[in-house]
Amino acid sequence: MNSEELLLQLTQLEKKVYQMVVKTNSLQKQLETALDENINLREIVKNQKETIDNFQNQENFNKLVTSIVQGNEDKAGLKKKLDQYVDNIDKCIAFLEHKNNEIKD
Repeated sequence: MNSEELLLQLTQLEKKVYQMVVKTNSLQKQLETALDENINLREIVKNQKETIDNFQNQENFNKLVTSIVQGNEDKAGLKKKLDQYVDNIDKCIAFLEHKNNEIKD
């Protein structure tokens, strides 16, 4: 092999290396974009699950109220039961907040 052939091969090799670097950079950017999209989609799914849970809780509450009302209880009795449920929920929230604060400390 003479020097011209070696120079030609070296030039071709440099061109291929450059193409590989460009392709690698492009793939790295695509990967970063896909990872960002994945994070965003996971957040959307989490929010949608929370929304569904809220709807289910609301539906359960509505069923509870309906069953209480169908029991022919008067308004005072219904109010008393609802107040008890709210008090229990408040206790649960306070308990969870307390536990959350313990975890943070």
